[in-house]
Amino acid sequence: MRRVETQGILNQAYHKGLVEGKRKMEDKLLQFAEQEIPLEINGKAWFLISDIQHLKLMFAEMEAESNEKLDIHNLHSWEEIRQSIFNCISDLYLTEKPRQEIADTLLKYLAEVDKHMKEKE
Repeated sequence: MRRVETQGILNQAYHKGLVEGKRKMEDKLLQFAEQEIPLEINGKAWFLISDIQHLKLMFAEMEAESNEKLDIHNLHSWEEIRQSIFNCISDLYLTEKPRQEIADTLLKYLAEVDKHMKEKE
């Protein structure tokens, strides 16, 4: 009976140690992220960012890719710009689901701009 009680106490202490260790590690990681301090793991520096920061980086990257593909500065007519935008939208449909939803939204905006451009003519 005594052995069972001792084992139960050891298991509780072990579990409590795991929970406390996890909490301390989370606190430390959060501190590193908030202060933008890199973690060194296997000789590499790793920076932690929030989900919002990650999304901002993803959208900035997508915008840079789109700008590169569009190259609007070298286009002269609305038709050339429209075709370039349409090509980018087509590329988005060939990728993963979230980008396809973005492409749907872009198509709606493109239709509105088309309508506006025709009204201007």
